[in-house]
Amino acid sequence: MRDLAPTIRNISLNEMKSLNFCMPAVVIGIERLKDGLIDVAPVIDKFTSTLGYTEYEPIYDVPIITPNTSTTSIQVPINQGDGVLLLFTQSDYSEFVQGLKDAHEPNTNSFLSLDNAVALIGFNPYQESVYNNNNYKNELDNTALNIVHNKNTENEVMMSFKSDGTMDLFCKKVNVSCKQADIKAETVNVDSSLIDAKNSLVKTNNDVEIKGKSVYTFMTTHTHAGVMSGSSNTAPPNPL
Repeated sequence: MRDLAPTIRNISLNEMKSLNFCMPAVVIGIERLKDGLIDVAPVIDKFTSTLGYTEYEPIYDVPIITPNTSTTSIQVPINQGDGVLLLFTQSDYSEFVQGLKDAHEPNTNSFLSLDNAVALIGFNPYQESVYNNNNYKNELDNTALNIVHNKNTENEVMMSFKSDGTMDLFCKKVNVSCKQADIKAETVNVDSSLIDAKNSLVKTNNDVEIKGKSVYTFMTTHTHAGVMSGSSNTAPPNPL
């Protein structure tokens, strides 16, 4: 009986190797990305006792796992060549991905099958680490919550939420479109060569200063010396 132990162990090991638990892969197709599905190619060959190591066939229409709920989602672009980690559910999930969320029997009795893969995006070689400053144009603060798009390009956009309560935004242009924008701050500092309000009416309950001069004081106290009564084209003095 003791002599059978190695044989039983080898048989069990080979059976275990035929199961799929998780594996790295790269994205090779994004034609159904709007449906949350991608095509992937596993990058580590499979082993069988008869053939040795052989490549996996591509796996098509793999659901993507990203942070989202029924009310909120974070969508990130997915491109060919991106790394993912494949996980394999123990049962056939085909009815679930079609929309059935109630308890139900699976369509097949498949177990840890390649057909039941899901993809966790963001599993990459260490050189592509999100914590590596060399992968960004702007300097990255690894102690902050950072959201970056167009990494390491002239169009890089970085939003950084710092541990001291500061939020930094680096980008080429900011577009804001809303019905009303309310800003409450003790001080608003603007360093710009031009502020163009288009045809908007600018109102303030307090004073406005231009080059350190009070507009309110100027408008309420200036006089036009030597101006006769009646219509006049005399320009007001320029206190600036």
